[in-house]
Amino acid sequence: MRIAMLCALALALLGGFSGAVLAEPGASLAIKGGVNWATLQIDPDDAADLESWMRPGGGICISLPLDPKIWLDIDVLYLQKGALQVHDEMLELNDTEWRLNYAVVAPMLRLVPGGMATGPYLIGGAEIGYLVDWEIVYDDGSGGEESYSEDDVFEDLDYSVTVGAGLQFVGSGSASFFLEGRYTLGMQNISSPREDAQRIDQQVEIKTQGIYALAGIRF
Repeated sequence: MRIAMLCALALALLGGFSGAVLAEPGASLAIKGGVNWATLQIDPDDAADLESWMRPGGGICISLPLDPKIWLDIDVLYLQKGALQVHDEMLELNDTEWRLNYAVVAPMLRLVPGGMATGPYLIGGAEIGYLVDWEIVYDDGSGGEESYSEDDVFEDLDYSVTVGAGLQFVGSGSASFFLEGRYTLGMQNISSPREDAQRIDQQVEIKTQGIYALAGIRF
């Protein structure tokens, strides 16, 4: 129910916003999708041994020209983040998946050297993520899966910085195609404070991290 309400609200707001923005001269709309090599940074680092894993993501991008060489790009994406905790015989841990699903808004500046429609570009900016839902899924040791999910474990919002580069190709008509890679580093501790922690050093700090590989078409 929560996801359905959020999706309906987001679509309504996005429809009105994108309609107004795309009415501006030179504005464009892109559809993009790809994968996120996601992991989590945990401090203290001995709290869990996590590895990156590949998760899907995609959405749209609204672009506004600020200058022939500079564009304002606003990504609106649905991304899966998290990490993979591999089997550890010493700690008697089975493989565990940390699945965190985010609705993301990322305002960025895109620098196009030479202002050419075809060629490379640089991109950088911020990313604001809203945690839609999450669960920790682990192997129960008998070939099945069990999951864990409850309130007040992770913060609702995540703030990140993102930088990257891409390559755009002019297609037929007014459409163009692009490939894009970005590195995103979370700046916000997404772990909710533990009420049962007696000392500050018992708190665990968790931050998101990911490498995005995206492809899309711009109209």
